[in-house]
Amino acid sequence: MLRAPIPSRLLGGPSLSPREVDLIACLASGLSTKEAARRLGISYHTAIHHLRIAMTRLGAHNRVELLAQAAAHAFLPPPRLRLTRASRRSGASFSNR
Repeated sequence: MLRAPIPSRLLGGPSLSPREVDLIACLASGLSTKEAARRLGISYHTAIHHLRIAMTRLGAHNRVELLAQAAAHAFLPPPRLRLTRASRRSGASFSNR
């Protein structure tokens, strides 16, 4: 049985604002910063500000590190694995999308 990791913020780790978490989740789903800002109803510059603060809090130097750190600290849900059509036939591989 897989268990969700305990969020590090509950264990004294870094904390992010709800808006920062929402923005990171949008980026993790593949949206650009502009698209995420539009979806969240904030300006592009506010989105950039939230990203900079989140990167500082998590010790990330770029967006890839930000997403990795957010996942490591349980701010993002673990990725879902889906069977592809080919893997259903052969039983061989999984897709991470």
